[in-house]
Amino acid sequence: MAKSIRAPLKQILTSKLGLVLCVAHTCLFVYAVISEGRFFSAREFPCYDREFSGLIIAGYVLAEKHLLDVLFLLDLPLLAPGALLLNYAVAPYVCLYTKSWLLAAVWLLSGALQWLLVGWLIEWLFWRPRWLK
Repeated sequence: MAKSIRAPLKQILTSKLGLVLCVAHTCLFVYAVISEGRFFSAREFPCYDREFSGLIIAGYVLAEKHLLDVLFLLDLPLLAPGALLLNYAVAPYVCLYTKSWLLAAVWLLSGALQWLLVGWLIEWLFWRPRWLK
């Protein structure tokens, strides 16, 4: 079983276009969070989330998040299951500040995986040798 998974996984992880898309996604995500938010430390932010209405990712409270909205829509296919699992199963009782860092990690990892798969799929559809088609 492990040998049958290893070859396709190696192809996906070494996809040149997938790696470019993954790096571009990570750079855009970090830029969007840092440029459009104000950073709070753990001491400045309360541990309860009942009175908070806004988006907090990795300690940054975001006001205008247009680029992040676009990234959210693009990453939704793999982000939704991870975010639901994080919110309801893994971290229902952790502090909002901690949950914001976990959400950022889930978003980056699921986005990276998604864009690796998209890059590999584009390479497989358009750049494989003619005799394989």
